[in-house]
Amino acid sequence: TDYQTSLTLGHYLCDQHPIEQDRLMAGFISYECGGHKIIVTATTFLFTARNFYDQWQVMVSEYGLHPGAKICVTQMGWSTYLAFELTNFPEFHISPRYFGDNIQVFDLTVG
Repeated sequence: TDYQTSLTLGHYLCDQHPIEQDRLMAGFISYECGGHKIIVTATTFLFTARNFYDQWQVMVSEYGLHPGAKICVTQMGWSTYLAFELTNFPEFHISPRYFGDNIQVFDLTVG
């Protein structure tokens, strides 16, 4: 997720408890909350179609994610157009779910 999203996601998913962040992977912050591992880019405040792909590739490599692994991508906040923008790239095969204008969720498969 991008940093903007992590602020909201961490607040609600972690029931407003303090988050213990892991910064072992360069360029990323991760934490566990609500039974989920959250991986956040430390260098990008807001994902766009232009900057997402490179961050995705680095995350997959750094965290050793295997082909076929499904990753839930969430974007929350203002100017959240990532899912809409990525639907223009059929190679991503996404089916986004929208919750109002400011929350979008979609799965990506590592491949």
